[in-house]
Amino acid sequence: MTKIVHFHRGIVGWFFEILFYLFNLVVAITIIAIVGRSGDILAAAESELAKGLAGFGAATKVFVLLIIWTAGDVILGSLTLITRGRKVSIEQ
Repeated sequence: MTKIVHFHRGIVGWFFEILFYLFNLVVAITIIAIVGRSGDILAAAESELAKGLAGFGAATKVFVLLIIWTAGDVILGSLTLITRGRKVSIEQ
């Protein structure tokens, strides 16, 4: 006999779960876009100073986004966990 545990989410629970996944998707796409665009900017830079500043700017943007990503995941992940609903055990 196998015991399966399932959580029934309400409307608020589904809202926070979808918001959690959308937030992760948007931030990941943004980081990929910044890294891809920084390559174009570095290739177009003429001097070493411009290349260094472009690399520093891209690294700073990615670092700030990683901090925002971590904070958003902690907050939205906590809300997703809190609103997961009651536990239902199914035996098969």
